[in-house]
Amino acid sequence: MTMQPQRTIGIIGWGSIGQKHFRTIREIDPDASIWIVTRQTLEGDHHPGAKAFVTASVDEMAEQSPDAVIVATPASEHHAPVAQLIERAGQIIIEKPVSDTVDGADHIRRSEINGKSPVRVAYNLRYLEGLKQTEAVLDSDQLGRIMHFSMTVGQSLNQWRPGREIGQTVSAQRSKGGGVLRELSHELDLAIRLFGRPSGSQLMRGRMRFDDADVEDTAMINAVFTQAHHPVMGSLQLDFTREDMTREITITGDKASLKWNLLRGTISLHDAASEKAIMNNPEDIRQTHHRMWDAILNGGANLLPEVDHAALIIRWIEDMENQSPMITPSPEARG
Repeated sequence: MTMQPQRTIGIIGWGSIGQKHFRTIREIDPDASIWIVTRQTLEGDHHPGAKAFVTASVDEMAEQSPDAVIVATPASEHHAPVAQLIERAGQIIIEKPVSDTVDGADHIRRSEINGKSPVRVAYNLRYLEGLKQTEAVLDSDQLGRIMHFSMTVGQSLNQWRPGREIGQTVSAQRSKGGGVLRELSHELDLAIRLFGRPSGSQLMRGRMRFDDADVEDTAMINAVFTQAHHPVMGSLQLDFTREDMTREITITGDKASLKWNLLRGTISLHDAASEKAIMNNPEDIRQTHHRMWDAILNGGANLLPEVDHAALIIRWIEDMENQSPMITPSPEARG
C-alpha cells in the first residue's frame, strides 16, 4: 500500500470561522499538520492539540510549504496574506467575501496574476445538494419559462453571535467588512450562478435594529438577471434582525414554482393542481463545509469561484451602496 504524504494546511485567523475550518480539516484528516496564524496566545486548554502549530507569522507558516491555506481573517485583512503566500502555497482559499472593497479585491487579483498559487473563494454553499437539484430543474422544462425568483436569508445577530457585544463583532463593523451585504453574500453568489449577471439593481438598506452597529443590518435588492439573453426579475432580502432563522429560495416559472428551504434541506415543485417533493435532506447545509474541504484536500476545489467572480460580487455591492443612503430609524421609532 502506498502511504499518502502528510498534508500541511495553514489557517490564517482564529475567530469562529477559523476554528470551524480547523475542526473540519481535523475531522477529514486527523494526521494533517495544521499551522494556525493568529495574534492570540493559544496555550493550555486553548491550544488546539497535537499536530497543530501556532505562530503570529504568515512567513513562518509559509516556510512549511503548505498544501492549502485558508485566509479566515476579517475581509478587510484578506489581501496582505494572499500577497505573502502567492508563490508558497499549493492553493489559497479566501473566506467570503473576497475583500471588503473593490480595491482590496483588485489587490488580490493582481497578486494572483503575478503568482503561482491558484486562489479560490470559500462560497461553500456551492456544495449544496439542493443547488445541484435546483440547477437540474432549471435545465429541464419543469418550471417552464422562468419569470422571477426571490431569496430570503436572515437571523438575529443575538443568535448568530451569542454572548458577544454586538458592536464588537466583525459582522457589525464596516471597517472589518461587516454588514449583511458582505456577510450574507452567499445569496448574491447563488443568484448570479443560477440566473446570470445583475443589471438595473435597486437597493434599500438600513440599520433597523442594532444601534451599536455601523453597518446595514437589513438589505433588500431588486434586479434583473440575464442568462442566455433571457431576463429574470429577482429580489433578495437579507437581514441580521429576525428571530426566526430563515433561508429560502422561490423560483417561479409559467408552468410551476420551485420552493427550496435551505435550512430544512427540502425542495418541492408546485403547479396549479399538485405539489411534488424532490429533495429532503435536513443535513445538506451542514455538510457543505465538509464537502468543500474534502474537495480542497483532494485537489478538486474547482466548484469554488475564482477571484474574478468574487470581485464581481463586491463591485455589485459597492455600486448599489453608492446609489443607496442608509435608512436609520429614530430612537423614538424603535420604541
